[in-house]
Amino acid sequence: MPFPGWPDLSLAVAAGLGAVALLAGVVRGFSGFGAGLVMAPAFAVLVGPAEGVPLMVFLELVATARLLPGVLPDVRARTVLPPGITACFLVPVGALALAALDGALLTRLMSLLVLAFVGLFASGWRYPRQPGMAALLGVGALSGLLTGSAGIGGPPMVVMVLSGPDSAARNRANLIAYFGLTQTVALAIFVVQGIFAWSHLGFGLALGLPFLGGIQLGARLFRAAGERSYRGVVLALLTAIAVVGLVASG
Repeated sequence: MPFPGWPDLSLAVAAGLGAVALLAGVVRGFSGFGAGLVMAPAFAVLVGPAEGVPLMVFLELVATARLLPGVLPDVRARTVLPPGITACFLVPVGALALAALDGALLTRLMSLLVLAFVGLFASGWRYPRQPGMAALLGVGALSGLLTGSAGIGGPPMVVMVLSGPDSAARNRANLIAYFGLTQTVALAIFVVQGIFAWSHLGFGLALGLPFLGGIQLGARLFRAAGERSYRGVVLALLTAIAVVGLVASG
């Protein structure tokens, strides 16, 4: 029994979770998002979704606490707050829609849309101006609905940010702030619903050590990378998210 509250967790599984947290931290530290892509399938296999999802959300907030102070001057509040607040309000609506709609179909359609955008962005296309308020609210609404109904609410925001005229540093900062806002709300909901327990907090703090180490490494890699390298990695992550969505919904 290596961790209080987790009597069935072996040292081997704990070590595996730590290794996954380290890799997820590298991805998060470099791109500003994507840790869930690494953690979700591995945590589901190692401890199950019911235990893994609260851990993931907690670690995402650990990442925000570590990364946000350093990028705060680059955050554009107008880009982050309107879609972030809208998404938070519409997550419960998306969860209700899940009962009436085919979640697998939604995931499949979203994955195909992300792949189409990846192809467009890979060609070098970017829109020249900042998105208007209607676009920001629309992306937030879509993100919230997809988070509640299909569990993949991140790509719409990433797609919008990546296709804009801002630098890699500002894009990364906006994504860090956006996911920090939405994950804070998600964790609050988990606490109210009793999904997040004290055992998650203790083990989450333990996993936070390798996760923070990975974030530190990822942040250093970002500083050493150029604009093209950043866009290439983010496009690869979006492609991976879309492929995972297609496989999971097939």
